[in-house]
Amino acid sequence: MSISEAQPSPEKTEKAYSTYIEGFDGHLDGGIPQGHIVLISGAPGTMKSTMAFSILYNNAREDLASGLYVTLEQTRESLMRQMEKLGMFVGREFGVEILDLSVFRQGEEDWMGDSGEDGRRESPWFKKFRNILETQKKVIDYDLLVIDSLPLVEIVCGIRNSRYGLFRLFRWLHDLGTTTFIISENPPDERIVRESDFMADGILHLLMETSAELNLSRVLRCTKMREVNHDPGYYVLEYKDRRFWASPKRYDVGRMVSRL
Repeated sequence: MSISEAQPSPEKTEKAYSTYIEGFDGHLDGGIPQGHIVLISGAPGTMKSTMAFSILYNNAREDLASGLYVTLEQTRESLMRQMEKLGMFVGREFGVEILDLSVFRQGEEDWMGDSGEDGRRESPWFKKFRNILETQKKVIDYDLLVIDSLPLVEIVCGIRNSRYGLFRLFRWLHDLGTTTFIISENPPDERIVRESDFMADGILHLLMETSAELNLSRVLRCTKMREVNHDPGYYVLEYKDRRFWASPKRYDVGRMVSRL
């Protein structure tokens, strides 16, 4: 079940969502608590979008949890083709809808928000973005939400480099009452910490590892998950048979690199 009874302590019982990554969910102490905001971070090419969509798709297929994927990067058609080639499908009958907001990128002057230097004034685009997602919540009542991606939301909503604006975004997402996954482009150096890392309830970080033979493999790590007794170790990540698989392994962090 994607909504399972996670028990991080004998005194507390919470609903949780599975990632449906084989070999990984058991190390999340029952799953991702309902209502959490989780960053899926990593460099380009680490399959962030695919993993996020897979979480929506498998929760819909296995447990009838409805999902909404909001894209400001790819068009709906491009994302659909990408996921269908991997054996995942889009549509109300599959429990996953795609909301294409990539039009916001057409002409910087047209879509860039303005919330002032400190981000305290709500920009018209922030209000529009919020209204669109709230309307979709009323229409399809989605349980899981993916936002692709955080850097574009920050620009569109006029909150880039604004701690207050970012706080307002995260507070609104919590009030929305869904479990949210936000795709974030992060540098390969895990020692670099961003404001969003502090505000998020959880972080699933993806990297590319290079071996001495220059072979590359994707690596997944849960660096943070509030209210969950999770394993912070590294897992080799593969996509096969229409789902992700993870196998634990210890790594020399100094050899971790991210590449396109």
